[in-house]
Amino acid sequence: MKIGFLLLLALIATLVSAQESKVAILEEMDFVHGRVFHRDGKLQGKWFINYHSPWCPHSKRLVPVWEQVANSLAPDVNVGSVDCSKHHDLCIFYGIWAYPTIYFTESDLGVVKYEGVRSQLELTNYVKNQGYLSVPKDKVNSFEKYRNETWTERITNMFRDTPSGGV
Repeated sequence: MKIGFLLLLALIATLVSAQESKVAILEEMDFVHGRVFHRDGKLQGKWFINYHSPWCPHSKRLVPVWEQVANSLAPDVNVGSVDCSKHHDLCIFYGIWAYPTIYFTESDLGVVKYEGVRSQLELTNYVKNQGYLSVPKDKVNSFEKYRNETWTERITNMFRDTPSGGV
């Protein structure tokens, strides 16, 4: 009886894990002319993107939550994930210096850093209730900022924006 129950649980777990993930695994080309941006530089829809590293304990804890967020927001909002250990230049380009870092992007808005609680409910509500619209304008980065900033400016600004006030 116990063996049958365990087999049933194993089958259910296999079926659940076999579902296709709604989290888009993103890399540099997706930002250049792929899923995130068109070739003309226009954003393709709304994106909620987790920049992470697989060795980071906080990033590891966010993985199942991020899957739930993707399931909750699909198909209205694209949910993506960037592995900064593989795509270091992309993460530096967007000023990622701590993991995980979550950004919401929308063409009319720009790039907004999510700074709330990392629970499925809070993350989902932030997007569904348009919490990103209440972010002060000086905290919203335009796409042009990223395109026009030099590498030196980007690195300098990254350290200027650290919680400790920079170097």
